[in-house]
Amino acid sequence: VTSIATDTVVFTHFVAINAVIGAASGSDRVLVERLANGSRTVVETDGASLRVVRSGGTGASRVL
Repeated sequence: VTSIATDTVVFTHFVAINAVIGAASGSDRVLVERLANGSRTVVETDGASLRVVRSGGTGASRVL
């Protein structure tokens, strides 16, 4: 994600989004946030690090 140089939209799933949030926050947990289904999480990069601009918000999504 840090190598993406232009504004980009990535459609992905719960675990991958949590991995990006974890990388931005320094957490190695699989579940960092319980994101709402269909929510949008916005991150920025300077090419070396990640920063969460806006979290997708929490929701009632079930994690099996």
